[in-house]
Amino acid sequence: MNDPKKAKGAEGIRAGGSYEALEGLRVLVVDDDPVVRMLVRQILKRVQAIAETASCGADALDLLEREPFDLLVTDIEMPGIDGVALAMFVRNPRSNVRRHDLPILALTALAGEETRARCMDAGMNEFITKPIRVRELLGAIRRHAPKGR
Repeated sequence: MNDPKKAKGAEGIRAGGSYEALEGLRVLVVDDDPVVRMLVRQILKRVQAIAETASCGADALDLLEREPFDLLVTDIEMPGIDGVALAMFVRNPRSNVRRHDLPILALTALAGEETRARCMDAGMNEFITKPIRVRELLGAIRRHAPKGR
């Protein structure tokens, strides 16, 4: 790989594939499943993004109030503050999050149209179903990452 825009080691994510680096992109990944958090974090690491994780919506809100992020990837079904409620907090101009225009990607095993509509109504930007497909996840992240990444 002679192209500096390509992530080193990205081929290991998907046999024969390579992905452009997202160097320095700050992504908050929220999921109550530690395996999903680890997997998404590893995918993001391979493309040189910076991934922070939270296991619940309350922890995510705390991070969103204190730290700057470029993108939020959240599960929908979580105990306590779920992904839909989290998105509504982010979009609420009265909440204390740092960015109300933060791109939000739903990551869920619930693939129904009703769930998709709930996510979009809450202000999410895109809907990705599990199991996670690397190309789909990175494509969605690229579409919603700040320009110039």
